[in-house]
Amino acid sequence: MKNLLLFLFVSLPILTNAQYDPAARTLLDRVSKNTKSWKTAKIEFNALITTAEPKTEENHKGTLWQKQDKYKLVMMGSETYCNGKKKWVYMPEVEEVNLYNVDKNKSESLLDNPQQIFTIYTKGFKYQLIGDVNEAGKTLAELELVPENRNVEYFKIKVLIDKANNRIEQIKYFSKDGSRITISVIKYTIDQTYPDDFFTFDTNKHKDVILIDMTE
Repeated sequence: MKNLLLFLFVSLPILTNAQYDPAARTLLDRVSKNTKSWKTAKIEFNALITTAEPKTEENHKGTLWQKQDKYKLVMMGSETYCNGKKKWVYMPEVEEVNLYNVDKNKSESLLDNPQQIFTIYTKGFKYQLIGDVNEAGKTLAELELVPENRNVEYFKIKVLIDKANNRIEQIKYFSKDGSRITISVIKYTIDQTYPDDFFTFDTNKHKDVILIDMTE
């Protein structure tokens, strides 16, 4: 998703009105504290991706496993493994896997680093509590976040939080090019046991797969 000047005028009034709402900060801190207390997490979710030009809509189910700085993501016909130092993107349909170094100092896009989906809000934002909404029998708090850095690809994020469990239920990214990514949580499974090699792509089990080394 590229930044387009056409959508900059949309973001400017939002940036002007955004604030550091203490009530929103308190709720975000509770969510962050709760998330950090998990030893591991398995998050099943639905991703709705829409674009403005051309107008498209895609719906994808995905599963994200997390353990400290490690993660595994299964989504859109590919599998991503990250052991904190290396990242493998495996595409079974073409029998290829791309290998990358993990640069923790490099800013990555949302889909390049799925761990950001549930942690990106923790710093670098102005935030405001909009109010409560009721969905599927749950009372959810709606928050709006605006990035302090105007050079990022999105101009705001909306977050729905289950106040009873201090968990994110939905997060929606508004890109400057008109694209939208809405991540809706289907199910959380917390503190299960996953060995470290669960987050590493095993080339010995995929001898016919072509390895494309992007670390060199």
